[in-house]
Amino acid sequence: MPITNEIKIKPNMGTVSDGPTPSIPEGIYSATIVDITYVPPEQNLLWGKPQLKLRFKIEGGEFNGVELSSWVGMSLYPGGSLSDGTTGKPSNLYIIATAVMGEEPDLEVDFLPNTLMGGKLKIWIETKTSKKGTQYSRIVKYSPLGSVKPAAAVVSKPLPDNEPPVPEEDEVSAAVDEIPF
Repeated sequence: MPITNEIKIKPNMGTVSDGPTPSIPEGIYSATIVDITYVPPEQNLLWGKPQLKLRFKIEGGEFNGVELSSWVGMSLYPGGSLSDGTTGKPSNLYIIATAVMGEEPDLEVDFLPNTLMGGKLKIWIETKTSKKGTQYSRIVKYSPLGSVKPAAAVVSKPLPDNEPPVPEEDEVSAAVDEIPF
């Protein structure tokens, strides 16, 4: 069933999962979210929990127009310290929302997944092999279009007023390239 405004995500609920996708070579691709489908628990034979199925369309390059799907849980979890002293990773939905919106979602209000429709981001694809030996592609990371790092590796914390921001990796690389040797 296509996503509607009636589906709202309560922060910190659910689990995360991705599913197999068509075979695309490993790499980083620019993509647009072209469909979001709500899958109720009774139709989710693998997990038995409600999930969202997001369809991404590759933009540009040799695979322009090719579509891949990824399943994500109904969790909008930013990651952080857990009660057992470990650190929880952000949910894929949270990572995708942050990559598309360019900022962290507001966790004080319900999140409407349809706000991600038409959103642009980078998807990181890896080739996997099923138990039966079939190769398939899987989206393993998501990042904003201008980034070379996956969004999962980005943790935003406010800096003290007296500290300059840490430069991005590509800014450092560009600066090193300008040094005369």
